[in-house]
This record gives sequence, C-alpha cells and structure tokens, in this order.
Amino acid sequence: MCNLETYKIDLRSLKFGLTKFEWQLDDSYFAQIEGADVQRGRLAATIEIDRTMERSFDVRISVDGEVTLPCDRCLDDMQVPVEGRGRVAVKLGEKASEEDDLIVVDERDGWLQLAWLVYEQIALSLPLQHVHEPGGCNAEMVRMIDGLSVDASKGSADEQPADPRWSALQKLRQQDGE
Repeated sequence: MCNLETYKIDLRSLKFGLTKFEWQLDDSYFAQIEGADVQRGRLAATIEIDRTMERSFDVRISVDGEVTLPCDRCLDDMQVPVEGRGRVAVKLGEKASEEDDLIVVDERDGWLQLAWLVYEQIALSLPLQHVHEPGGCNAEMVRMIDGLSVDASKGSADEQPADPRWSALQKLRQQDGE
C-alpha cells in the first residue's frame, strides 16, 4: 500500500543547492490520489528541488513510463506511454497559496506535498485522445459502433427524403470542388 506521506517534503530541512528524489509509481500510488482519472500505471518519477535562496525553491518534475487507460473508441484497456517534464517555483511565505507556476507554502508548516504535483504532470503528459493503433480495437465493439453510425443507416427504407435546400447546397459544394 502506498503512503502519500512519502511524497511530502519538509522544505525547511533542505540544504542550499540541488536535492533529488526518485520514486517508482504503481497502481497503489494512483489508488491514493483522490479524483484521479488514471487508476493504473508504472512510472518512474524524478523530482529535483533546487534551493536557490533562503525561502525560494525551483522544483523540476520528470515522469517516464506508461499508464493503463480505456480506449476512447472500444473501451478496452490500452497502454499509453508517458514522458513529461514540468517546473514550478515554490516559496515559503506567510500564507499558503497557488497561482499558475508559483506555490507559496506556509513557512510555519514548511511541508510541500508532491503527490498531486506529480500526478498533474502525468495527466498533462497524456494525449487528448486515447485510441488503439489501427486494427488494435476490440473487433466486436467496432462492429457494434459501425452498425450504429450514421453511414450505416443511410440506406434504410423508412428514411425521410432530404430537405431540398440541403440538396441545393450539396450541388454547390460539388461544383466548388471540381
């Protein structure tokens, strides 16, 4: 079982210069992230925290591996490669806040929780569509989808004739393409 406390860093204890953390993320990590769309995967995460001043830190996050997601077309699981790099500035301050690429950590607390930042980097590295390579989708599901598509129902006998205005527009499109 993954413990998210592993990803909690006491910024006040870091020395000036670079500190590096390396973690192996698996299904137990994703199970602990509330609201995560990704539930399974195997990735390596590298976090480099550069303490540049007394209260300023430069955090670089790298993730490499793959996650398991449902295909948007056939809904079968598929492996999606992940390779992402991100950077965020962190400061110790009077009140905790987050703005764009700046996180302010309450200096009385001093702890930075990296679990969600790492997850965000993973999510940002995913393609918008998750679809198998051609021919990789579940064949039965593809047949069902094809049977429900608009093209499959074009020749049905109970279809109403097209509005003549659309026919006129179609003729214009064909003339324009010639």
